[in-house]
Amino acid sequence: MGLSGTLPPHLGNLSFLAYFNITNNTFHGPLPEELSHLRRLQYFSGRGNFFEGEIPPWLASLPRLKYLFLNANGFSGTIPESICNVSTLQTLDLSKNQLAGTILPLIFNIPLLKIINLSNNQLSGAMPSSVFSESPLLDIDLSSNSLSGTIPRELGNLTMLKELYLGMGNLTGEIPSEIGNLQNLQVLSLTNSSLSGPIPLAIFNISTIQVITMAINLLTGTLPSSFGFSMPNLMQLFLGVNNLTGPIPSSLSNCSQLTCLDLTFNSFSGSIPSSLGKLEYLQWLHLGANNLTSEPSSDGLSIITALGNCRYLRRIDLGQNKLNAFLPSSIGNLSSNLKELNMPNSKLVGGIPSEISNLSGLILFSVGDNKLSGRIPTTIAGISEVQALDLQDNKLQGPIPEDICNLPSLAFLDLSSNRLDGSIPFCIGNLTSLRELHLDSNRFTGIIPDSLWNINNILMLNISTNLLSGNLSLGVGNLKAVTVLDLSGNQLSGEIPNSIENLQNMLNFSLSHNTFQVIFPNHLEIW
Repeated sequence: MGLSGTLPPHLGNLSFLAYFNITNNTFHGPLPEELSHLRRLQYFSGRGNFFEGEIPPWLASLPRLKYLFLNANGFSGTIPESICNVSTLQTLDLSKNQLAGTILPLIFNIPLLKIINLSNNQLSGAMPSSVFSESPLLDIDLSSNSLSGTIPRELGNLTMLKELYLGMGNLTGEIPSEIGNLQNLQVLSLTNSSLSGPIPLAIFNISTIQVITMAINLLTGTLPSSFGFSMPNLMQLFLGVNNLTGPIPSSLSNCSQLTCLDLTFNSFSGSIPSSLGKLEYLQWLHLGANNLTSEPSSDGLSIITALGNCRYLRRIDLGQNKLNAFLPSSIGNLSSNLKELNMPNSKLVGGIPSEISNLSGLILFSVGDNKLSGRIPTTIAGISEVQALDLQDNKLQGPIPEDICNLPSLAFLDLSSNRLDGSIPFCIGNLTSLRELHLDSNRFTGIIPDSLWNINNILMLNISTNLLSGNLSLGVGNLKAVTVLDLSGNQLSGEIPNSIENLQNMLNFSLSHNTFQVIFPNHLEIW
């Protein structure tokens, strides 16, 4: 409601008040002690304000309080022990504050407590262990704190638990196999810690599980070949940035509800199973930075053909692998919803298929640092919404097709380190959305088109190491936002125009290895 100020103490006179919700305003200061007079209060939400000070101990004097939301404020200090005495409490959310100290063990023994969220604070120390016994707890979120030590095996006693978030902290040791006892678990989040050892096999037998995220840890071992047979409800699997090895199980295709699969930055090996194409609802497929290969096929990269069945697919990352295959024409059958196709440094060979034009919704197309050859297809104009186009460090030949000038949203274009030749198309100056343009290390000839100096908001322009000639135009002074301008290694001549004194944001400027008559005019002292 856009309300502000402090809470008036007179609110404590509303003796029949049972429901009090002031979420998402700009109230500040402490909670007035007079609120302790609200003996009938069952629901109190002050989340999303600017309350400060300590969590008041008088909350324990509210004998009917069931739901307490004080998250997203500025509370500090420790959690008061008295809060463990609120025997009616069912939901406790103190997340997104500045609370410090250790977690009170008895807080998990509040008899009716179902949901506890203490995430995004500054809590430290080890997780309590002996307190975990049969209880009605459904959700525990202790993530984004500084908790240390190991995950207590006793968590396996909380058989009613549906969601468990312990990531974004300093937890170490192995994941206890007792987690597999949680046969009602739907979400298991252990991301961004220092957990090590293998993933317990028992976790892969929890049929209710929907989300598993263990990314950014030190986990080792392989995934079981029977991976997908016992998890029919799995929707999201994030295991990236670990030390996992072995093949990707083809049985993953039995997780028919899977929408997100992220195995990036591991050491998975073997071929990418084409059976992943059976995942009808798949939206993200991130397999980059592994040692994966392509299944043998005369039709090129077989996983691309298989993914034509995934009509909801939005992001594909196969980069930094050992695919050793060519891009098939079936690339044009990928989902019209596809936004990102990322395959750099993957040992791709052959040409860029003309069918790439069918991916009209593509925003990122990155196939740099491969062995692609042939010409840039004129059909490139079909990916009309693309914002980043990375074709650098390949063996592409021929001129830049003028069709590339029909990409009005293009902000990043890298064609460097290829074998491109001919002149730089004048129409590139029409790409006014460009922020980075890399044409260096090719065989371009002719003059630098004046139209380049019309891309007023460009930040980086590199056309070095080519065969460009002629004078440097006065128009270079129009690039007032540019921070990097590299024209070195060409055959430019004449005088350096005074207009470059307009380039006040310059951090890196190179004209070396040309034949300018005046190398260092006085106005270069502005840098």
